[in-house]
Amino acid sequence: MNNRQMPIHQAVVGTLMPATPTTVPAVQIGGTLPPANQTHYVAPTDLAWAAGFFDGDGCITATWQVRKGRPNPDMRIQVNVAQNDYRTLQHFQRILGAHGKIYPLKRKAIHNRQCWYLVYWGQHALDVLRMLLPYLRRKQQEALLCMQINQAGNLTTHPGPSGHSADIWKLRRQFFEKLKRLK
Repeated sequence: MNNRQMPIHQAVVGTLMPATPTTVPAVQIGGTLPPANQTHYVAPTDLAWAAGFFDGDGCITATWQVRKGRPNPDMRIQVNVAQNDYRTLQHFQRILGAHGKIYPLKRKAIHNRQCWYLVYWGQHALDVLRMLLPYLRRKQQEALLCMQINQAGNLTTHPGPSGHSADIWKLRRQFFEKLKRLK
């Protein structure tokens, strides 16, 4: 089966680079040792749990960041998960090993408990999506779209003050609208 006959998600997944290894030391998980060439080993069952958790409580968005002196705003992918159990967010974060930050949500009178959210931006968000992608169900199309725009729209390339070409900006705006429609 060639790329023309494959569904788009299989064609894209085949071109993706593996997630960037983190500096988290390799640990022994479930009685098995991690492969010698990996700094962070995660059991597939843990990734499946994390993907299910993310499918239920997570969110994928594209944000525009306006920078002083730049003709166009920057686009960043943002991945976040909200939860009222801080330890569950820490567990999710440990499983993935990617750099993210946990913030408290402003507590309102209607909340029984303090709520928290874990946020990943930019390349870290893409690393999280890349790790969870094989296990995602509900958010798989959104994750695939983020991978596509990262490759086609040069999201991780910083062109300097002159900015990207008009074609790149058109592609980014189309992606932004398409991601909104998937919600």
